[in-house]
Parts: sequence; structure tokens; C-alpha cells
Amino acid sequence: MNTSRAIDALFHDWSAPNGPGGTVAVLRRGEVIHRRGYGLADLEKRVPWDAGSLYPIMSVSKQFTAACILMLEEQGKLSLDDDVHVHLPDLPDYGLTLTLRHLCTNTSGLRDYPALGVFAGSRVEGGYGFEPAQQLIYGQRTLQFPPGEKYVYSNSNFFLLAMIIEKLSNLELGEVYREWIFEPLGMGRSLLVSDMRDAPEEIVAAYLGDAESGFSHWSCPCFSFGDGGILSTLDDMLRWEKALDEDRLGFQGLVERLEAPMRLNDGALASYAMGIEAGTRRGVEWRGHGGGWKAYKCFRLRVPEKRLSVVVFANRMADTEKLTLAVADLFLAEPIRGFSGEYYSSELETTYRFHEEGGVLSFGCSGPLGELTDVPLVHDEGDLFRPGEAARARWELEPDTTFAFERDEAGEIRALIVGTEWAYGLRFERIK
Repeated sequence: MNTSRAIDALFHDWSAPNGPGGTVAVLRRGEVIHRRGYGLADLEKRVPWDAGSLYPIMSVSKQFTAACILMLEEQGKLSLDDDVHVHLPDLPDYGLTLTLRHLCTNTSGLRDYPALGVFAGSRVEGGYGFEPAQQLIYGQRTLQFPPGEKYVYSNSNFFLLAMIIEKLSNLELGEVYREWIFEPLGMGRSLLVSDMRDAPEEIVAAYLGDAESGFSHWSCPCFSFGDGGILSTLDDMLRWEKALDEDRLGFQGLVERLEAPMRLNDGALASYAMGIEAGTRRGVEWRGHGGGWKAYKCFRLRVPEKRLSVVVFANRMADTEKLTLAVADLFLAEPIRGFSGEYYSSELETTYRFHEEGGVLSFGCSGPLGELTDVPLVHDEGDLFRPGEAARARWELEPDTTFAFERDEAGEIRALIVGTEWAYGLRFERIK
């Protein structure tokens, strides 16, 4: 099974001809090696997903806001270490130094304004606009914790950053995005729509439910400003990924600063940079961010060391972060060698045939009760493999199923031990 087929298998459930789905892209060493849509972008109009489908990237917008702040600093109009009151003097005085850096890295201590809205009697989907949102932020008289003490996600931070961008640039936020980022990078379809009720008609539709219970259309009335609101396409996001990969965003060195994790007051590194999450996967660092509101779910991830980027959009309820990481795993896993061959269980009178292709170990099953082919496995560590979502979509394997290869004293693989909690220790001898 090659890598593209392994990716297709991960999104098998999205490929139904009458259901919502999404779109997926992989950029590796500057080349697009996977770019594909699955399912329908609009069920009522029978519009399929493709790389040009217009989609709300929600909180992925935050990194664009942070990038504009860094550009303003390069222009000499601000410093990340400025107290926020230098630029927003009407913001309440909290008795502590609150800087733009704290806002960019979600370490300010300000409470999240959508969460406050719920406590104030609004539905999350209430659709309130700029002034009510600003009132929720400005109404706070205390902070949750001293700035820089810890990382706690808050949309309020990026709302305030957007206000500062408009004030110092003398432009509306959407114009800043367009002139400073979208046009220079060729992101011609991307735009800011703060109120989703004003979204253009061609935007991808979103659906609640599932294939078993049925799908129902969901309209998103949410408002965002700096913390979300960008509409984009898979192709435009690939242009963003290429700019990050090639350090072509704004000025040289901007990307490194954008992706550098915040150092907290105690010296520890936070798991958040400037509008970007920071993590590790299989021993390498990644940077990325998700965006989501009910049935709009997306995630983008970049592994700088490997020059690898993955972007996933969905218009259905889905764990896009988990799926994005699963795609990345196909490229981050250690080289898989030596496992190909045939293994036989005399107890089950069943043969498993393993083969390696494109860094993926897959197998077929031939037994008295049926046959399967091309079931991909996820490499856990060493000689241990597990079925990922792609395998479980094709075969009803329990999530805790393990495939552990056994070696002899010379290090040669001689057997396979398969099992789950309720049926473990099944031995398959290598016969070829």
C-alpha cells in the first residue's frame, strides 16, 4: 500500500457518495504529494469537496493575527514587550504588567470572551457582534493568573491584538490580512468574514450527525475578530505552508519567531507559541493549530525538521487533530523493514501475509471465515504495531489490538503474536 492509498484509507468513512467529508493535503520538502477531497462539500447541492472549496478555518486564523503583530514590530510601530495599555489605554488596569507577547502566546490571564458570554446568559451560538464581545473583555476587572505564569487558551487575547492591528495600520483587519499576507503569498481566495452570517453563498456547508443516524445541516452564526474569521481553501493553505517552509512570510526570521514557544515566568517552555501550538511526535517537534465549531473542524500541522506539512478540513463531526497526526505518522515512523512474509496460525487455520510499501506495513488475512487485503497498521515502537483508524474502518478490530513480532536469538523474525483484551496470545508462525 503506497502512502496516498494509506491516507485514503484513513479517510475511508468520508468517501461515501452521499455524505459530508473533507479535504486533505500533504506538503513534503516543498512538493505537494497528496491533495484530495472526500465526500460532499454541500449535500443539498451535491457539490463535491475539492482543493478550491471555500472553508472557515476558525482558530487557525490566530497565527495570521500574530504574524501581523510581528510585521508591525518590524515596522517599528510596536514591541512585543509593550504593555497592552500603551495601545489600548481604556483597557482596565489589572495592577500587573500585561504585554503584547502575553496576548500572542495565550499567557495573559484574560478570560475567554465566548465562555464569559455563556456565563452572562448568551448561547455560544448567539451570534453577538463586536461591541458585546468587547464589553465582555473590557468588563473583566481581574485576571485569572499573573501574566506569563501559565498557558491558558483565550480568544480574548487575539480580539485585542486585532484591535491593535487596526489602530496602528489604519486599515481594517481584513485589509491587513489581504495586503500583508494573502496577496503576497498568492492566497487569492482567502478573506476575513468576522460574522459567519455574512459568509458568501459558496462556503462549504456543515453537517451534524453521522452516517447511521443521518446528517443534518448546521448553520454557524458565530462571530470572531482576530481569533477566527478567515475563510480559505486547501490550495491557499498550501501556499501558507510553503511560505512557512521557505521562510517567505513578511521578513526573514518571522517564521522562527512565530513558532518559538513562550518561556513562562518559571523558565519552562509553554506548549504554545504565537497563535500556534507546539508539541512533539515520534521524537520530533511539530507546530500547528486546530480550528473548530461543531461541524466545522480543521487542523494544520508542520514538522520543520522534516519539512512536512499536513492540512485537514472537515464539514462533519471529526477529530481532525487526531487524523492529521495519523497522516503525519505515515512519514515520521521509523523505516519498516524485515516484517514482510507469511505467518500461519494452526489454531485458527488462518494465514496473514504482510508487505511493506511506502513506509507502511499492511497485511491481508486468509482464513476459513473470510479474506481481507491491504489492512494498514500503525507502527507503535520496536516490533509492535497497532491498527489505526484506517485498519478499523476496513476490519472490526478492537482499538487495543496488538501485532507483536517475535525474534529469535539471531534477531530474525520468526513469529507474530496477535491479541486483544478478550483474546490474546494468538501465535502465528512465520512460514515464508
